Amino acid sequence: MTLQPPATPPSRCQSQGSQKARTRGGGGERRERERGAEREAIPNPKQQKKTRLVASLSLSLSLSLSLSLSLSLSLSLSLSLSLSVSLSLSLSLSLSLSLSLSLSLSLSLSLSVSLSLSLSLSLSLSLSLMAPSHYVTESEVQQVLTYDALIPTMAQALHAFAMTDAVQQPTRQALILPDNNGFIGSMPAFAPASGAGLKIVSFFPENAARSLRTHMAHILMYDTETGALTAMLEGEEITAMRTAACSAVSAQLLAPLKARKAAIIGTGVQAQTHIQALCTALNLQDVCIHGRSRTKANALACLLDSRFPVRATDTLEEALDQADVVVTVTSSPTPVLGSQNLKADAHVISVGACRPDWCEVEREVVLERQVFVDSQDGAWKEAGDIIQYQPAVTRELGELVGTDTSALRSEPTFFKSLGMGIEDVYAARLVLDMLAQEQQSP
Repeated sequence: MTLQPPATPPSRCQSQGSQKARTRGGGGERRERERGAEREAIPNPKQQKKTRLVASLSLSLSLSLSLSLSLSLSLSLSLSLSLSVSLSLSLSLSLSLSLSLSLSLSLSLSLSVSLSLSLSLSLSLSLSLMAPSHYVTESEVQQVLTYDALIPTMAQALHAFAMTDAVQQPTRQALILPDNNGFIGSMPAFAPASGAGLKIVSFFPENAARSLRTHMAHILMYDTETGALTAMLEGEEITAMRTAACSAVSAQLLAPLKARKAAIIGTGVQAQTHIQALCTALNLQDVCIHGRSRTKANALACLLDSRFPVRATDTLEEALDQADVVVTVTSSPTPVLGSQNLKADAHVISVGACRPDWCEVEREVVLERQVFVDSQDGAWKEAGDIIQYQPAVTRELGELVGTDTSALRSEPTFFKSLGMGIEDVYAARLVLDMLAQEQQSP
């Protein structure tokens, strides 16, 4: 076997050298670690560059994101602002359009109002040019018109119509309305003393059941030189009063000299005006009212009994007993009065039955008396009491005015009253003159 030489112990030098070597070797590692730490502490330029790049990139991305967000916000704000501006513009446009429409509507309305005002002004001007200078109401007529003035005026009108050629009066033209049992009449007339006029009158007898007037009228007065309408008068009161005044004229001419009692058959407006007119013209002591309605007769009597000697009666016989004047003022188409119970010298006045097919009194009442009418032409055209009974002689009442009629007062007489346009024109002129005098008085 080969023996290995024994290991020689290292020398001290070798041992120190080795130790130094080991020591040196250990210090280097430490220094290396220290240097590594230093190197770690001191940035590496390449690494620093990479870090800066990343940070820059991150900052750029952040800025970009911020810019993008800002841009988005700005865009959103811009969009919102644009929308707001658009909305504002739209609202402004809408407001402008609304304002424009409102202005247009206002302008249109203003133009319409202006046009309406212009038309109204034109119409008002036209009407003012056409309107009469004087319009007279019923209350004004009642204020000035009296029977003391009207009765002699009606005597003048009747006389002028019957005895002079200057008066022009066409016969009444009537529009018959059979469905309503009424008519509308036109009554023109002219006389030098009164001027020219026209009355439009309607008569609807069934109005009594409606508590309405049976007669309604207007009277128009004209300038005879120019034809201009000078006055318009409400004609109901004038018609009622002038009719009663004409009856009073007939009573003054034909009733018994000492007439004391009158009988009124009827309870309407004409009944009232006839009582007033007859009591003015005659010295009556007793006026009896009889009608189909005792209630209405009583009401009329109560209305007038403080001024006139009136009373309502239960029977026609009581009313006719010893009556010197008998007046029928009804709308009846059939007779309401016969010859029974009439005084031999009684003066009978018939105011109703103004149509050819109507009769207010029986045949004997007409044929047993001397007959007088207001107009021959009118009576033979319209009055059923004349047309149907055919009296041999009829005379116009105006012929008697201003004459001696004492011989006729003791005979039975009959007056048929239809009403004439000349009566209306004379009465209207009287009213206008009386109103003028009243205005001139202090």
